[in-house]
Amino acid sequence: MTKRQSLMILSLVVPVVILMSLAGRHHLRQGSGVEITLPIAGYDPRDFLSGHYVTYKVDYGAAIPCQRSKKNEVWYVCLETKTATQKKPERCPQMIKGTCKAGTFTAGIERFYIPETKATFLDEKTRGGKASLVVTVDEEGNARVKDLLIEGRSWRENQ
Repeated sequence: MTKRQSLMILSLVVPVVILMSLAGRHHLRQGSGVEITLPIAGYDPRDFLSGHYVTYKVDYGAAIPCQRSKKNEVWYVCLETKTATQKKPERCPQMIKGTCKAGTFTAGIERFYIPETKATFLDEKTRGGKASLVVTVDEEGNARVKDLLIEGRSWRENQ
C-alpha cells in the first residue's frame, strides 16, 4: 500500500471513529445519573434551518429570580426543597444547574427534536398540559433529555 492510500484510508477512518466516540459518550452520559420526570408546557416553533422541535417551559417547582439576575449567572435548582440558589447545594440529590438568559432560567433541556409527521400531535399535547420530560441529572447538576412523555407514555408510543 502506498503512502497516499494509507493517508486516504486514515482520513476516512478517523472522522468515523471520532463521531462514534462522541455518540458513545453522549449515550453513556444520558444513561447515567438520577432520572427525574418534570412537567412541561410548550409550543412547537418551526425553523427552516433547525427543523421541527418542541420548545417548552419546564416546571421546576421553584421560583428562580432571573429577572434580577445578571447576564449568564449560574443558578442551581434543588428539586427536593424547591429552592433556587447561586451556590451549589450541599445536600440535594436532585438538583439542576442552569443559567439565567434574558430573564429566563435555561438548563439546556428546553428543546426536543421531533419528526415532522408528529409535530402537530405533539404540539397539541404539550400545549394542553399533558406532557412531561424525563431527564437524567449527574452529580454536578447537568441535565440531559432522555424522553418526552405524553400522558405518561413515551411520545413514540402515542398517536
